[in-house]
Amino acid sequence: MQTAKLFNDHTFSKRDVLLLQGIDNYNREDLDILKEVRENGKPDAILSICVSTTSACNIRCWYCYALGNKKRNPQQLTVEEYRDLIDQAVDLGARTMIVCGDGEPTYDPALLDIVKHAVSRELMPVIVTNGTIMGNDRVSKHLHGLDGRDLTQYLSDVGASLLVKLETLDPALYESIVNVRGAWQKFEAGVERMIDAGFSRTWEQEDGTYTRLSFTGIATKENVESVPAMKQWARDRNAQFICKVPSPIGGALDQAETKLFPPAEVEQVRSLIDHYTDKRETLTPIVLDGDKCMTCLAWHLGPVITEEGYYVECYTSTDAKFGTVREKSLSQLLLDKAKGTDWDNPCPIKDRLYVQLTQKMQQKPQAEEVICTS
Repeated sequence: MQTAKLFNDHTFSKRDVLLLQGIDNYNREDLDILKEVRENGKPDAILSICVSTTSACNIRCWYCYALGNKKRNPQQLTVEEYRDLIDQAVDLGARTMIVCGDGEPTYDPALLDIVKHAVSRELMPVIVTNGTIMGNDRVSKHLHGLDGRDLTQYLSDVGASLLVKLETLDPALYESIVNVRGAWQKFEAGVERMIDAGFSRTWEQEDGTYTRLSFTGIATKENVESVPAMKQWARDRNAQFICKVPSPIGGALDQAETKLFPPAEVEQVRSLIDHYTDKRETLTPIVLDGDKCMTCLAWHLGPVITEEGYYVECYTSTDAKFGTVREKSLSQLLLDKAKGTDWDNPCPIKDRLYVQLTQKMQQKPQAEEVICTS
């Protein structure tokens, strides 16, 4: 793979990582305590809650795991139901709330009410966003009654952290990826407002340097050459940088042969980008044993709840539903579908998807096989 030569200059080492408030605060002691609590009468104990808000989104990224689902879901939880879910999660031990889902959280008029209640219960909100609405005053005012600058400042003032999607620094390629003309200008404006609002201020703690701003993206044939530049761009803004291989699901599957690296090359790509990414997966707070086990806020530390209230495996794996908070308490759902407390059991979802992709590609006639020459 020719991209290997791009990564010979290892500008960054793992000593240079930035930590994100709300995700990277957890340490081995927290995990040991959680395991002990679960094994001694509280198997429903958690440290995090991952919630999905609206299915609607203002951009159309080709790799999105929910590419065909961009409209508001009339079955979405009400604000009162989100508040009740938050209360239950806090009672079970949650300290962080990840806000993500099939759409764009800042596109949800209920977002500020949800965040406000979470903060009132001392949950640390971490919001996954494409950042463009923060740079779009018209849409922000329509949704939240605040312009983009005031929306950004509000989220900063309540102590939220941001995980901002970043796939490239090339404006034309960015708009090709998100399939919306003019989106780059709004993204740039949104990022500038994040900086102005204080998201990129860093501070020292015993375990490292923290920030409330992270840029996260995927490595594909389109953008892998710019990974080092994206890392530097993020660092210039005092932001964490996460780059990973995409989950081969949803829209990404439709582009698997042209834009994704073949499954046989995934580990090599991971090794290359490892020199630049602060960690391999977005929701991993701590690696316990090399790369053999990476804890995950959505797998080990707490549940993922969809916008309809279903308990599912992950944001990217929603086919298997384990019940709904509209019918059972969060505690009962966790007891019914207890996740393993063995920290030697990493999340299997992404590797499982790549196995499925390998099988799919092997089933194609030999003449149709695609050989990666990038």
